[in-house]
Amino acid sequence: MSLGAGLGVVVRYFPLKAGEADYALFVDRKAVGVIEAKPEGTTLSGVSEQTERYLWGLPESIPSVGKPLRFAYESTGVETFFLGIRVILIRGLVGFLLFIDARANSLITVPNSR
Repeated sequence: MSLGAGLGVVVRYFPLKAGEADYALFVDRKAVGVIEAKPEGTTLSGVSEQTERYLWGLPESIPSVGKPLRFAYESTGVETFFLGIRVILIRGLVGFLLFIDARANSLITVPNSR
């Protein structure tokens, strides 16, 4: 596995503390998110607890943008859920804000096929 193979790298079957993510997403050699792939017909709302464990379960030895990881995708190939997380620590409380950040677009480059 070469996390320096490109600016963005996807690693299949990545081991985490809470199991194995189908895909781990890296940008600039740092973990930023996970993808959980499920068979077509799976109800994705039932996958959220598993995905949350993956966002928090990165081994300490892996460089990351922080915990939890910032992005999660859950997909059947037909339907895809996207989750972007920012964590705010205020007086010891942890709050989660769901967002679709315009900067997330910079993580994905789609070549022009025309």
